[in-house]
Amino acid sequence: MSGELLQLHLFASIWMTAIIWYVQLVHYPSFNAIDSESFCEFHAQHSRRTTLLVLVPMLVELLSATSLVWISASGASLALGALTLLTWTLTFLISVPLHNRLAGGKDQEAIRRLIQSNWPRTLTWTLKLFLVYALQSGRAGIAP
Repeated sequence: MSGELLQLHLFASIWMTAIIWYVQLVHYPSFNAIDSESFCEFHAQHSRRTTLLVLVPMLVELLSATSLVWISASGASLALGALTLLTWTLTFLISVPLHNRLAGGKDQEAIRRLIQSNWPRTLTWTLKLFLVYALQSGRAGIAP
């Protein structure tokens, strides 16, 4: 069972890591190119469409990481759980409030802070992907 959970977590982690790198390097910087009159509509569409892409994979990550910690409270599974929790914490304590601020209109400072504060999420998701890949392939010294 834990092997299937690990594969499910790996798939969700690959998905989220690819998305977060795209968002960090391409999408968030493009916020600067949207004119002020169109920004609210643009941001509303961005929020709806991004939610469609990330809601299920993020829930899969959270539930599978929680299950893996529950099944095997090893150091590696605890690290995986902690990194998953950290991505959620950064998302909901930093990114979501900045997006809520941007929903009211173009705000250069909020865009700058969003881009800057997204680096820890990008790096955390990337680190977590490497860990879950190592776990899944047996490279972390732990059988799936």
